[in-house]
Formats: sequence, structure tokens, C-alpha cells
Amino acid sequence: MSKPQEFTIKVQSEDVKKKEKPLNDKPDYEGSSKLLKDDKDKEELSEEDQQLKDQLEMLVERLKESNTELYRPALETLRTLIRTSTSSMTSVPKPLKFLRPHYPDLQALYETWKPSEDKSLFADILSVLAMTYSDTQPRGTLRYRLLSAELRPSDSPLADPGNWGHEYVRHLAAELGEEFAARTQGELLPEETANEPKVELPGTLDDLRNLAKQCATFLLGHNAEPDAVDLLEELEIIDEIPQLVDENTYNRVCQYMIRCVNLLPPPDDVLFLRTAHTIYIQHHKFPEAIALAIRLNDQELIKEDFNAPANPLMKRQLAFIIARAQVPIEWLQLPTEDDEEEEEVPSDLLDCLYNSKLSQHFREFGKELGVLEPKSLEDVYKSHLENTRPGISANVDSARGNLAGTFVNAFVNAGFGNDKLMVMADEGNSWIYKNKDHGMLSAAASLGLSLLWDIDVGLSHIDKYTYSSEEHIKAGALFATGMLNAGVRSDADYALSLLTDYTDNKSVPLRTASFMGLGLAYAGTHREDILSLLLPFVADDGSSMEIASLAALALGFIFVGAKNGDISETILQTLMEKFERNDKSLNEKWARFMALALGLNYLGHQDASDATIETLKAIDHPISKTAQILVEACSFAGTGNVLKIQAMLHHCDEHINSAKDDKEKEKDKKDSKDTKEEKRDDTFQAFAVIAISLIAMGEEIGAEMSLRQFNHLMHYGEPIIRKAVPLAIGLVSTSNPQLPILDTLSKYSHDNDLQVAINAIFAMGLVGAGTNNARLAQMLRQLAGYYQKEPDTLFMVRIAQGMVHMGKGTITLNPFFADRSIMSRTAVAGLLSVLTAFTDSKSFILDKYHWMLYFLAPAMYPRFLITLDENLESIPVTVRVGQAIDVVGQAGKPRTISGFQTHQAPVRLGTTERAELATEEYIPFNPTLEGFVILQKNPASRTLASSSSQTSLFHTSTSAFAQAAKRKGSAQIKKANIAKIERREQNALLNRPSVVLGTRPNEEATKWANCDLAKVLVNEAELRATTNPLVREEHLAGSIEIPQQLGFGVGEEEKKLLFDELPLASAHMSVVGRPKRDQRDPSQLGRILAEEQDAELRKANLLAKALDLRNANAAGIAFENRKRIIKAFSTPENPFNPGRTEVQAALLTYKIRNLWTHLTTFKRDVGNRRALRQLVHQRAKILRYLKGVDQDRYDIILERLALEPEAVEGELVV
Repeated sequence: MSKPQEFTIKVQSEDVKKKEKPLNDKPDYEGSSKLLKDDKDKEELSEEDQQLKDQLEMLVERLKESNTELYRPALETLRTLIRTSTSSMTSVPKPLKFLRPHYPDLQALYETWKPSEDKSLFADILSVLAMTYSDTQPRGTLRYRLLSAELRPSDSPLADPGNWGHEYVRHLAAELGEEFAARTQGELLPEETANEPKVELPGTLDDLRNLAKQCATFLLGHNAEPDAVDLLEELEIIDEIPQLVDENTYNRVCQYMIRCVNLLPPPDDVLFLRTAHTIYIQHHKFPEAIALAIRLNDQELIKEDFNAPANPLMKRQLAFIIARAQVPIEWLQLPTEDDEEEEEVPSDLLDCLYNSKLSQHFREFGKELGVLEPKSLEDVYKSHLENTRPGISANVDSARGNLAGTFVNAFVNAGFGNDKLMVMADEGNSWIYKNKDHGMLSAAASLGLSLLWDIDVGLSHIDKYTYSSEEHIKAGALFATGMLNAGVRSDADYALSLLTDYTDNKSVPLRTASFMGLGLAYAGTHREDILSLLLPFVADDGSSMEIASLAALALGFIFVGAKNGDISETILQTLMEKFERNDKSLNEKWARFMALALGLNYLGHQDASDATIETLKAIDHPISKTAQILVEACSFAGTGNVLKIQAMLHHCDEHINSAKDDKEKEKDKKDSKDTKEEKRDDTFQAFAVIAISLIAMGEEIGAEMSLRQFNHLMHYGEPIIRKAVPLAIGLVSTSNPQLPILDTLSKYSHDNDLQVAINAIFAMGLVGAGTNNARLAQMLRQLAGYYQKEPDTLFMVRIAQGMVHMGKGTITLNPFFADRSIMSRTAVAGLLSVLTAFTDSKSFILDKYHWMLYFLAPAMYPRFLITLDENLESIPVTVRVGQAIDVVGQAGKPRTISGFQTHQAPVRLGTTERAELATEEYIPFNPTLEGFVILQKNPASRTLASSSSQTSLFHTSTSAFAQAAKRKGSAQIKKANIAKIERREQNALLNRPSVVLGTRPNEEATKWANCDLAKVLVNEAELRATTNPLVREEHLAGSIEIPQQLGFGVGEEEKKLLFDELPLASAHMSVVGRPKRDQRDPSQLGRILAEEQDAELRKANLLAKALDLRNANAAGIAFENRKRIIKAFSTPENPFNPGRTEVQAALLTYKIRNLWTHLTTFKRDVGNRRALRQLVHQRAKILRYLKGVDQDRYDIILERLALEPEAVEGELVV
């Protein structure tokens, strides 16, 4: 349908109306479009076309006659001819083409007619013809459509614009958008100039909107949902689309609207989300609706959606979604009839809302994956693979190394509760006492991460350390108590009861640990009782900035995204009072955390923070600008707002532009204090860089574009900006290790500025967190050898190694879930807190505040899919897991995943992966297969007896007969069926060819040994067993002993070069290089030449022995095998053709068999197991392509490779 558009939107290089034309030129309509040239310039019309043209001209002449009775038949005939021609737009509609020259006459004729139903039909026809005049008379289609509507009765069958075809409706929709914009904004369109009067169109804005809804209804019914949404959005009536959608269109409409949200300015983005939410509720799609309500952070919507479904299983599924988002449970309670007390949530739902079984399911998940056993530090470091410099031995028991081991152990074994250093260690051999002072705090706190989510067992392990006489150990135990409760809830409120007593303790470590323990334990809960407990410490003038800031940060965790007025007022008041008193504490490093707490309070609220930002501008202190940036960044976190990103880039540019001025000032001002103050002002630049990634991370295109900006900032930015760039890159791609990002960070990790390198190394850990990425692990091992003399940098390398293997590859830090559509506010709070500490890593993480790394706990969550039955017990279900594909707006029902592999649930999901059920046996309550998903048996999948009738379902004795039939011999039948199924499965397994080897188990030895590929390959056993492999051959240089098989790629041509030409040439060059006195005597010259030839002959014999294939290593033999495969499977016409399909299939089969042999010995090599799976699918893809091209070649290659067709066709389960 693209060709017909050429004549409707024809664009010329110059304005048609401004051309100077000769006097004898034809009228404007002739020749103004390529498709509508005069007939003289074209071939003569066919008889059929000439007849149609004559008929149309006759009808036009009838309309010009005075007999009004002829008007209606003529108009009806015209309408029929036009409608039948525009029903198919694969060619130029001939009636429109032939009627175009008459369009001006018809326009003039229309004006002479009196209002009537005939005139309405005439206006409809002119509206269609106006499409051919859109280049010279804009919006003519819309004008005549509106004129027709004024004359036509509302119940007329012609009222629907869809009667004129899809192309007409699309053209009308485009003109509607233009006209609405012109009327509301008062703009002149490009076709209208100031010299020409604007043509006023009939109808009001309401008429335009009604017509738009008619067009939208037609578009929705003809698979053009994006066009319908765009039209209604242009006319500002998108909130009326719920009345237009039906069961077949609502899902595509909602998906398109949700995808548009990141590209819309406020408040249109919120309106789109609310409209999509309304549509989902109308069609009882509660999981999708509550996901949008959580994204909107609307308490009332969440409460209504949670309490809307009557199905208890659906309510449980919604409870799992709410628990993942950590929505306050108080939001869900409905008031009773008295409106005094709130109705309590049922206990079965509380288990889901509290995440009570998260630890149990997580450990079962680890057991299924085979990662339940604890990992030691050496399992993570793999020191034997590090490129350690000789002569340098690292002190294994150093305090710094032990401290790094504490964090690595905690991150790697997080959630499993069985690590050997802390949980399972003997009392007398505790790892805590291998650390010093503040290191003891982090060591004791690591228990909270190891026992994460397991409240009952965790408290029993931690409790003994709360009675320690050592202050730091006690503080670590308090911190661990809070960390233990991160993401889970309990009616007992253990954390609050244990930590409250230490909030006013004189010891600073105990107070700060209790504050942050409360912050982590109750993150996102909006608990008012904790607000009244901690808020006085923020406003207390006697408190140090460290105490006040950490108390504020704890409140920021608890009330993240709450927009709480008390918190913002208290923090603002505290900052203003300190500024008015000229309090030096505002210059301390801790002040940034108070600014962060203020920002977290407004996380995701967009323009709601404007008043707070304006108030901050009244504080004339560097901390004010930092706070403004943090508040604004948090408010627009994850929105992808381009204007805010540009504003942050301007903040980064300020320092660059003022650098020259600063240098000139420094020449005049020699006061060192002023210089220090100017340097301190740079802090806000670092937060502006982080703010770019915070805003952009929710939108894929914006995130990718921000990476380019970071590259520019790294090249041209000042030191404070360069330090923050790696952190921003880590935030924008958390737990999503993309190859370009890894290469960039690897480059930054070797920067001359160690602070940049340290931040880049931490960002590498952040990007690869919980992924077990082999490439990244190798990079970090290389960095460990590179920085073995730098204790701080080596410490950070170890931390990054622990993060990469977080939860042994089962935990993610990515803040987005539910198919990356919802941003977890608590996760963002945790990530931002750690990044804030890294803006001055030397003063925080690398000093005695390394425990701030545990702020990542709220962002840690298992990356699994666990399918549950109606009793919330885990059930194994076959699922497909693959890379997620954006199919929004695409025609039909394309697959939503690509490159999928079939697994048995529970399964591990990557950040960009998506899962779907492989069978129709079950129906999921949540369409997004992620986290906990409840399944219900699909009634349609059960096989019903064909003899049963519908009426029997209502018979009173049906249930009694059914129960009797079940009881009768059920035990024997069940046992016999089970035995039959087991026998069938065993037989199927015995006869099913292996998708890896390609042969059946009982045929592998014989079939493989007799195939062409096996015969081509080097037999290593025979090669090593050869006793007399040398064969004496005569060459130009003499007799040389040549091995039977030469390796290292030496063929016949290379053999001739090495043993015929090279010895003689070398001997000759040696003679030429002798002194001239030796070359004067011919006899002397002959003797010298003979000596040199003998020497070269000895060298050739040595070289031949060195080139013996028996001396080749595994790589050399593999090279020889590949060479042989290419020659054996190429064609005689092209004897060395690596690109041939058969050659590629043979090479892949060789690689697959090598990997299979390796994996039978090293069964835990996960990386090579994944590579084997990819190679099998790649081979199958190549062979299926060959089958489609040439069936004979396909059959031949399968036999030559010892492959069965079943091993490469259909769905492959590796």
C-alpha cells in the first residue's frame, strides 16, 4: 500500500504556487503530479479505461444539468465507482485520476447547490477527490467531510468514514491532526503563507474530536492501533480510548501506549499510564493494571486493584507483585463500615506480602541449579590464573586482604546462609577476629548478607554478637540485624525492637549502625513510628553532621518516594539554620548524604519537587547546588526526560567553561583558602554526571545515548567529572554486562588517576553483578595482577570479583523488574547511596566506612522464575527462555523472545531475557513470567470423552458417578499407567538420538568411526604410538628425514619452500655475506659453499623433526584438523572453501565433540556448557538452511557427519 501514497504526498523541490508560468501553460492540476500527467504524454488508454473515463465524464455532465432528478443516481454511481477502486490501493485509483481535471469545476458546482442530502453525498465525493489536490489545497478532504456531516442525518449509513477505505481514513486522520494544531495553537502550516488568506474550515473542536473518534474506531478495527492512539493523542482525547477498544485490540493498544510513555512530556506520560490502567481494569487484567499503579506510585489505585479480584489465587499473585515492589502494606487495607478501623489483610496474603518464603524458595532454587554449596575465596579469586609478577608475594593475612575477603564472602554466598568464614565457622576460629577495629564491624555485619531474608535463623546467629564487649562487633551485629530484614517483613518487628535501644547511645558506631539498620530493614515501608523516632536526630543542633546525615539517610530509605512533608521541611530547616549560623559542618563530607535523603523523599515524583528546589536556591552554599541536582535527578529518575538530561549536561559544562577564568584568578589570588573553596565547589559536578544516568536508565535509547555523552565527558571533563563517569556507566547498565561497556570500563580501570581507576573497577563489579560473566572475571583477574602493589586498588578489584559472583550468579542488582517496566525505588535508593559514597571513595569506602557497601542490600533480589501451584508449592514446568524482543506495533502475533532455550522451572533469568510457557498445560496468573508466578491447570488442555454430552454436566448424579469411577480400581490403574509411562520414556530415550553427538546411544561407536569426519581427523592415540615416523626423502639440498605427518599448517607448497628452496638460498646468502677476500679464490669459494650447504642440510633435518605433528600441542592439532576438514568438505572446483555450508557444519560438529569430551570430565564448567548449547543450535540453524536450499546435499552431509535428522530438526533441548 505504499505506491498509491506517491500521488497524495508528492513533494517538489520548489513551491508549485511560486513558479512563474508562461501564459499558454495548462491549468494547475495538469502535470502537478507524476502519476496524473496528461494522456498525451502516456500510452493510449485501453478500451476498458476509455469506457470508464467516458462514463465518469458523462456523470459529471449530468451533475451540471438542471434536472435535479438525475443528481442522486449520478452521485450514487460515482460513489460506487470510487469505493470499488479505493478498496485496493495496490495501483493508482483510476476514477480519482480521471476525475482530477474536473475537481475545480465540481467545487464551483457544489457551491451552487442548496442544502440537501444529495449535497451531503456530493461533499463526501469531493472529500475523497480532495486527496489528489492535497499539494495545492491543504485539508480539503477534512473540509468537505465536515460540510457533509452538517447536511447528513446522524443515523445515515454514510456517516462512517471507513466506508471510503483505509487510505481515506489515514489521510483524514493526518488532516485532523494538522487542523487541530492550527486551531489550538494558531499556527500557519507550511502550505499557508502570510500573503494568502487562511481558509476557515467548518465545524467546531468538538466536531473534530467526534470525527477523530470515528476514524480511531475504524483504525482499531483494522489492525492500526498505533495510528488510532496517535490520532487521539494529537486531538487531546486519549482518555476516551477505553470506550473504543474491545477484547481483540485492548492489549496491543495498551502495550503501544506504555511504550510511548518514555517519549512523552509531562503530564501526557501520566495520562497515558492512567488510561492504559483503565483499559486493563475494564478487561480484568489485574496484574498488568497493578503494575501500572505501582509505576504511578498511586496509593488509591494500588488499593483498588489489589482488592478488586474475587479469585483468591489472583489476589495472591498480586501480593507477590506488591511484595517485589516493596509497596507499604498499610496502603492495601480497606476501611471497615465504621470508617474507624481498617480491615486486616488475611494471613495467607500476608505471607505473600511479607516475602516470608523468599529465603526458602531461594535456597531450593540454588539446590536445583547446583550452587547450594558455599564458595571459598579461592574459588572466586582463582589466584593460580592471575598474572602475578615474579618476586612479589602478597601478604595473605594482611588486614586489607582479610577485609576484602569479608565482603567477597558475603556477596558470593549471600542468601544461602552456609558460608564457611562466618556462619559455619567454629566459635574459636571466627573470621571477625582476623580484622581490626572498623574491619570487625564489616565482618560482623556480613552475617546479615550471608543470612539475607532468613529472619528466624539469621537472628539466632547474630544474637550472640550483640552481647560482645567489642564496640565494633556489636555495631556490626546491629547493622546485620537490619540488613537481614531487607526486602522481607515480619509481624514481630524484631529489627525495630532490637535497634531502638541504641539510637541514643553515646557510641557513634552503635548509633550509626542502629540508624542504618532501621533504614535497610524498613526500606520503602513509610512507617510513621520510625519517623517520629529518627526525625529529632536530624533537627538536633547538638548532633554531629555524621549522626544527622545518617539519620536523614535512614529516613530516605524508609520513606523513599513518599514525598513526606515532615522530612523535607526538617532537612531544609536544618540546612538553612546551619547556613545562617555559618556552621562549618555544611562543608563536611557527610552533608551530601543529607542532600541525598532529601532527593530520595521525592524519588519518581517529577514536578512535585519544584518548591523544594526553589527553597534550596535560597541557601548560598555549595551544598545547596548538590542538593538541587540530587532532588531534581531523583524526581525524574528512570523517566528518560531529555530536558533534564540536558540541564545536567549544562551543569557539567559550567566547570569546563570557567576553567580559563579560574586560572586567571589564580594568577592574581594567591590565597590558598580561596583555592580550596573553589575546588570544593566541584562536588556538584560529580552528582550531575550520576544524575544523567539516573534519569536515562529507564529508557533504552536514552541510556545508549548517555553512554556517548559519558565518553565526551571523560575526554574533556575535569578530574571531578572523570571520577564520576565510571559510576554513571555502572548505574546505567547495572547487572547487564554489555561488551562495549566492559571494554570502556576496562580502559578506564588503567587510568593514571587512581581514583578514576578505583571507581571504574567498582563500576565493572556493578555492571556484572550476579552474572558470573567469564570475560569480566578474566578482566578482574588481570587487574589483580596489574595492581598487586596498590592495596586500595587491589581491595576494590576483590570487591568487584565478589560482586560479579554475587549469590553465585543468582542475584541481581538491576532496579527494574516486571519485564523492565517497573523501577524498584528501594533498589535505586541502595544504589545511589553507594555511588554517593564513591564520589569521595578515599574518605568513605577506602577509609573506615567500607560498611557502606552493604547499602546494596535493598537492591539485591534473586533473578529467578519459580512457578507455583494453587497451594503455593513449587512445580516443574517446561519454559522457554530467550532474549526479549520489542514487538509493540508489529503486525500479527510475532514471537516475543529470540534464540530461546527450553528449560525446566525454576530457571535463572538474565536482565534482558524473557520467559514463556512451552506448553498450554497451565495458565499463568501473571503474563510476565518473572519472580513468583502462580499457575492453574488449563481446562482446555484436558481430553474430554467424546461421548459425554453437555446436558450430562447438569445431571444430579454426575458427580456421584464420577467419584465412584475414580475409586474403582484407581490404585491398580495408576500403578499400571506409571509403569507404562516409564517404559515408554526409557524406550524413547534409548532410541532418541543425542542432540549433541547426533547419534543414538547404541550406534555411537560404529557410526562415528565410519563417518567421513572421523576419518579426516587426526587420531591422537595412533599418532603418539607411532615408532618410526620418519621417511628419508631426496631434496635439492640433499637427503632429509621427513616425518610422515607435518603439523603447524605445513602443506606441499610450504614443504617445497622449506626443504628445497630455503636451504640453498640460505647457503648462497651466507657465501655472499662473506668478506671479499674469500670470494676471490674460486676453489676457496666452492669449499665455503659446500660447508654452508651441509650446515643448512643439518638445519633442515632439525626443522623437519621440530615440525613433526607429534610435537604439536592441542592448539596445533586443532589447527591441523580444521585444515583437513576444510579440504575434505570443500568442492573439487574450489578445494579450499571455508565459507561452504558443509564445511561450516563439519567445523561446528568438530568443536561440539571436543567440548562434549571436555565437559564429561569437567561437569561444573558452566561457561563451556553454555558455549556447547549455542554451538548445537548454531549447527542446527546452518543445516536447516541447507535443507531448504538443497535436500540432497542436506542428506549427504548428515551421513558424512554421523548425524540423525532428529538431532537437528524440531525443538532441541540441550
